[in-house]
Amino acid sequence: MQRILSALGQSFRRGVLILGLISLISLSSLLIPIAQSSYTATAAPAQAQEEDIDVLNYTDAPAKSREEAYEEAAEAAESPDKVLKAEEKEIKQFKRAESGTGLVEGAQNLLDKVTGNS
Repeated sequence: MQRILSALGQSFRRGVLILGLISLISLSSLLIPIAQSSYTATAAPAQAQEEDIDVLNYTDAPAKSREEAYEEAAEAAESPDKVLKAEEKEIKQFKRAESGTGLVEGAQNLLDKVTGNS
């Protein structure tokens, strides 16, 4: 009789353990966020449009009316060369502003100071 009770108790414990593990697995699957593909599909084109507008807004030209800005945007859409030239111009301006502050230049300056070659 005691063997039967111990076997039943052991099988009951295993059943409770299995049910507990299954419930933990199902709970963890509910906590994993699901990516909404429809949201990401609508967010990407809006971001691309903002980038195109930003390229036109950062030129050195003075503030223009809305119509002139629209005409420039239409021209830029027709010829991507203008957009590329504007981007290259911005990159050159950035490099001029940031020249001499890179890691290599800083190390060279420090080396010159240490060796006394200034």
